[in-house]
Amino acid sequence: METYSPRKLTVHGVETLDGWRLKRYAISLDPAGFEWSDFAPGLELAWAALPSPAVTDDRAGVGFVIAHRGRAPTTWCSPGGIARTNCPCGCS
Repeated sequence: METYSPRKLTVHGVETLDGWRLKRYAISLDPAGFEWSDFAPGLELAWAALPSPAVTDDRAGVGFVIAHRGRAPTTWCSPGGIARTNCPCGCS
């Protein structure tokens, strides 16, 4: 088992998509970070799963995205179960 290594946490602003406002966070083992395009397949799954319309009486149309790159190949998790791709936590 490998020991824990600190990760860099970066805030990447707010993305707007079909009325949704999603705050983007990145967590990376590599201090240089990564490219959001590395996460395109997982993000496409998540965007397709977002309910429409974004804003209703019961939904504010806001959320967040956490992209994570550790030792393994590109990983992506969406809290709340919207989409998960190659998640190291075993939820994929």
